[in-house]
Amino acid sequence: VCKSFKKAAENKGLKFEVENLTNNIIYLCDSYSTKQIIHELLHNAVKFTPKGKIKVVARNSGNNSFSVSINDTGIGMSQNFLQKSYKLFLQEEDSYTREYEGLGLGLTLVKEYCKLNKIEISVESQKKLGTQATLLFNNQNLRLQEALN
Repeated sequence: VCKSFKKAAENKGLKFEVENLTNNIIYLCDSYSTKQIIHELLHNAVKFTPKGKIKVVARNSGNNSFSVSINDTGIGMSQNFLQKSYKLFLQEEDSYTREYEGLGLGLTLVKEYCKLNKIEISVESQKKLGTQATLLFNNQNLRLQEALN
């Protein structure tokens, strides 16, 4: 998924970095919906970052869990909007003259796909400074892999 967004980011003049600090983890999940989570988060990062960079970091998080963080230096979200950002069809800027197109479905889909795969998501954002979305892949599905070995 990262490879497909690297080109889009670079075409916009953005720096795109991927750092994998995991130990070859295998996580049992629904492949399609998990890829969609990363796809939607990267899509938003590229879309809402006019300049700067996007960085994806995967790391071990202890207790047989790992996390994937997507950080951008984009336009960010206000704290008020962040609290309701998972609602259907909701966008922070909803006027007819808004700069960014879209339906307001991305984060709603992400939240539902995370529930389906027992992935915890947290989003931190500051207006004009950027956003960090962190996915925590819990150890429940990792234990399933250990049982298969």
